[in-house]
Amino acid sequence: MKKKIAGLKAISFKDIIESLHSKERRSVCWYLSFTYPAWATIMDIARGVQSDYKNVKGALIGDGERYSKKLALVKVGLAERKIVKFGRQKRYMYRAKRRSSMTVIDDG
Repeated sequence: MKKKIAGLKAISFKDIIESLHSKERRSVCWYLSFTYPAWATIMDIARGVQSDYKNVKGALIGDGERYSKKLALVKVGLAERKIVKFGRQKRYMYRAKRRSSMTVIDDG
């Protein structure tokens, strides 16, 4: 069964389950669902899940090496991203698509 997310290709539940197979992606998704509706930077998320910046960035958007871009949380629709501008600086902010994303995860 495939799910259509606004403006994206259809995503199968198999891709979502495969994405959450990674412990890092599970913990990032849980953190974003727990803090919903607040937006957070990658550094805030890294502190919250006690991981480093590169692993959290890979879990959210993929890095093409260790973390697949196809299975990234933003790509499969479990998280969303927005760009906030402060003068010439840009901040990338992330949050869960909805609080119910947390019900998909069983960290036990």
